[in-house]
Amino acid sequence: MYEGDRKAGASVRIDVPEVNVTVGRYDERTR
Repeated sequence: MYEGDRKAGASVRIDVPEVNVTVGRYDERTR
């Protein structure tokens, strides 16, 4: 699950860097 999210995050990062930042923060909170 985490790996899949990471791959999707990379794709989104190229499209929307702002969203990537939010996802990174969310990932840190989940961790």
